[in-house]
Amino acid sequence: MFFDHRVLENNDSSTNSKSNMFEASMIIKMVAYLIKNGTNPKDITILATYMKQALIIKRLVENEKLYGIRV
Repeated sequence: MFFDHRVLENNDSSTNSKSNMFEASMIIKMVAYLIKNGTNPKDITILATYMKQALIIKRLVENEKLYGIRV
């Protein structure tokens, strides 16, 4: 799935990485939708270009108890 938006990334100078909470939240909502509609969580992989973004998504996956999702 791909989606377009106008919310800019946050730059983290300490890690030289970027993140976007809006994107991370939207991804979690998309994953929850897929699971509710019958997709096996083990068949879902979330790709993130930046390490900071991947860490945020991993935290949200854990918080939402979306077990089996790969980030």
